[in-house]
Amino acid sequence: MQGQKEEDDLVQKEIVASDLAKEEMSVEKLEAENTAMRASFTPLYTKIGQNFYEKTEGYEFAIAAAVKELAELDKKIHTNHLHILRLKGIRYCPNCERIVDDTTVFCGDCGTRIDPLEDVDEGSIRCSCCGAKNSREKHFCIKCGQKLGEIIHCPHCGIQLPANARFCEECGTKII
Repeated sequence: MQGQKEEDDLVQKEIVASDLAKEEMSVEKLEAENTAMRASFTPLYTKIGQNFYEKTEGYEFAIAAAVKELAELDKKIHTNHLHILRLKGIRYCPNCERIVDDTTVFCGDCGTRIDPLEDVDEGSIRCSCCGAKNSREKHFCIKCGQKLGEIIHCPHCGIQLPANARFCEECGTKII
């Protein structure tokens, strides 16, 4: 029975690690896509400027088409950015999209009520990385895959960080 539980725990760890790798790939993919879309802004701006300067026949339509394409790219970049925030477990106001901390109830910019995180009771634990409520019986967070209850300290400034931190959020020191 004990051997089966250990094997089940190992399978669960592999699933969580696989999900984390997919999530990180997804974040990296979205960030790369945003970078590529931002790079395509320059040719569009050049096209707008060239049409405005030369004023060839139909230049207004060419400018309008380039502006529309810029707006569509900007909208897609913004959508990707919000998706990246969700994948990273970062909370933001649903109205004005200001990033907020886990204790925020009302947005400091627009006043919109923000749903609080679930209360943690005796049978649950909050993930130190993303704030999700998890059963105390589980070893890994259901939302981000972080090992539950595990924290590390920055070697430079000493603040507590989630175990999967790569850099200190306070002083920027790389965590080895």
